[in-house]
Amino acid sequence: MLANIMAPASASADNDHIKLLLTSNLNGRFVVSAEKQDTEDPMLIMAQSLINEQKSRPADLFLDLGNAFYPGLLSRFSYGSIMMDYLEYLHYNATLISAQDLKIGISNLEFLEKGKNTCLLSANIEEKGNPVFLPYFIQSVKGKKIAFIGISSEKGFFDIAEKKLLNVTLKSFNEVLDRCIVDLQKQDIDYMVVLSGRSYSDNLAMMQRYGEISLCISGGDSTGDLYASKAERVDIRSGRSIVTLTNPSGFYTLMLSADKDLAVDSFEFHATGSFPIRDANYIEFRNRLTIWKERFAYEGGEVVVADSCCEVDLDDTRVAQLLRHCYGAEVAILEKNTIVTRSISGKITNSDILRMVNNEFPIFTFKISGSELKQIVSDGKDL
Repeated sequence: MLANIMAPASASADNDHIKLLLTSNLNGRFVVSAEKQDTEDPMLIMAQSLINEQKSRPADLFLDLGNAFYPGLLSRFSYGSIMMDYLEYLHYNATLISAQDLKIGISNLEFLEKGKNTCLLSANIEEKGNPVFLPYFIQSVKGKKIAFIGISSEKGFFDIAEKKLLNVTLKSFNEVLDRCIVDLQKQDIDYMVVLSGRSYSDNLAMMQRYGEISLCISGGDSTGDLYASKAERVDIRSGRSIVTLTNPSGFYTLMLSADKDLAVDSFEFHATGSFPIRDANYIEFRNRLTIWKERFAYEGGEVVVADSCCEVDLDDTRVAQLLRHCYGAEVAILEKNTIVTRSISGKITNSDILRMVNNEFPIFTFKISGSELKQIVSDGKDL
């Protein structure tokens, strides 16, 4: 009789708890060799750890807080494709677009998202007044409708074509939050959660301004610095919380109580470890990863210059002059720090060049007037 009385209470308590599985700053850090990759590739070890966690203690939602695509060499080589496959095969619900991700290029990210179940989120990156990515997504979990709003940090930047030709901008945080909250209030949402790449001070100001936001989860561009130390969790007077993923070497689990308010029960970091995995998705992804690694080894090893005549110093200015020569242009413009300053000599391969280039922005040519060029130079403090 006692067991019969207690069982419904236990089930009810479990139904009021929500588990989130969280990662941040994955950086597409695959090793380029397929040899012993199950035990030596940190991204596969991370995947094994996440699959093992899901099998032993399943999560309700799986989220990444940004900077997933960059600067890993293999992710850059594939223009982010292998990293998007990683998120898709592991069943991530969404990833926040952050500053490093944008170095892959918005057009590449838009292409990668097509036909995928994993959402790329950012409410404040806009093209001609419309969001480029999903501003939010809504998930029903244990009878509760939860909206997750993505807010990218101001550290993000776009390539020159995107800014000047496509009119891509980073909108005011308050402006996009006002708009999202109004939209969501019409949809009978139980809780609103912001996924943020902003600093603690910005997130605190946001929580104080918007009482409608139940929880802020930050990571990616957010370092978690609070005064002289890093803080993973801050509870504010209203009973709401800000949690920050400060350690990218593992993953986090966030346990929430979903009652009148959405309250944080626990927020824990988990180190990764190697596990034998027979999961079909893992095996299929590993096979795709191996193909990319073999392709990188083949194409990356192709010789561009068999033997340079002398040592050459490369930097942004030298490469800009080279582009002028190659394309017969009067002016060449690069973002600052596009090129890793270094000297090269001897045999030069494709992979050497890939390691020297920071940004995967496309090269484009077009005709502009003197007044337009003057405007670009006056606006281009990062050029």
